[in-house]
Amino acid sequence: RRRLELDPLTSQAGKQYKRAISDLRLVLDQDPDNTDYLIFLSQLYELDKRPGEAEELLRKAEEHLPNDPLVVRIRCHRAMNRGDFKGALAVLREGIVKFWPDRAVRRELLSLNETLVQGASMLESQAKLADMLERRFPNDLDAKVRRAEFFFYDKRIEEGYNLLDAILEQAPSNLAGRVLELKAARVTKLPEAKAQALLAKFEQDFAGNAEALGFACRFYAVLFNDFENATRLGLRVLDEDPQNLDAPIMLGLVSQQTKEFARGIELLERAIELAPYDSEALGLCAHGYLEVQQPRQAEDYFMRSLSYDPFRVDTLQGLVELFLRTRRPKQAEALIRTFLQTFEQTGQPAPPPVALMLAEVIATQGDFPRAIALASDIDAK
Repeated sequence: RRRLELDPLTSQAGKQYKRAISDLRLVLDQDPDNTDYLIFLSQLYELDKRPGEAEELLRKAEEHLPNDPLVVRIRCHRAMNRGDFKGALAVLREGIVKFWPDRAVRRELLSLNETLVQGASMLESQAKLADMLERRFPNDLDAKVRRAEFFFYDKRIEEGYNLLDAILEQAPSNLAGRVLELKAARVTKLPEAKAQALLAKFEQDFAGNAEALGFACRFYAVLFNDFENATRLGLRVLDEDPQNLDAPIMLGLVSQQTKEFARGIELLERAIELAPYDSEALGLCAHGYLEVQQPRQAEDYFMRSLSYDPFRVDTLQGLVELFLRTRRPKQAEALIRTFLQTFEQTGQPAPPPVALMLAEVIATQGDFPRAIALASDIDAK
């Protein structure tokens, strides 16, 4: 099932898709309700530019999978591939509301939603999500946390803290609220000592909660570069909750920072087995494969990472580096231009390092006048 989630445009199997379409039709004639084959054929129809037939098969599969978020993810990625990021976010909002009672699925879809909202700077989507959740779950504190998070996104810091404080006063152990409190410390640039004290209190209060400790592991690694505490908590979480996603990703990140690439790959592959759609795990693992001289595996993972999160600059940088190492500068240039077009489709400017990366790639091809002109334009902006 895990391969069914992949965008067929990034799948190596896609090269034989016309033959696969013929074969799958024959199989479905014998087993018309096989959801795996329905989804796979739907993906291949999408690749063959037959969106109507693709959606018809997806609807049929959805009838058999009413409680599975797979169809939501597929519809979201198809919209992203078309450059329709507002459409992708609309699909996600509906999915988040539908699966809200399932905490694991909720977190998965919220993570993808956050990726798109940040990349495309679509704050109105966050506001719409908060509205939908408040209407559907008016007494749910986790739903109210989404409203507070929107305030922080929208730089309405005082409103965000007022609502968050009210939530935590009512329920001091609300995990979503406490996690947002830690995120807000970063957004509002809380002094490091206070932020560290907040994190230590969080770890103490949720000492018996593996999910919460997975969050703490991530905050130690990402917020404070405290790899010692991240490793300590990560190993504990892996032992207590083998299904936790944060722990193997953060331990993999730490292993890469300490140049233990083989160990990092092992941990990140574990995360990918749990969540094959996770762009962060895929991108980090790709970097690991690049370091151990396995460029084919690295390229596959980089491409998959970008297919799930087309705004990941670190993944773009890794794939460009791979193309340059393997003497494919024209592919590197085309990749960066596609990345820039993705931002243009959202109406937002791409991060400045991306344009600079393009100038450097153009220079590697010996076209110095064009590279200099582009670098000068970047400086002017």
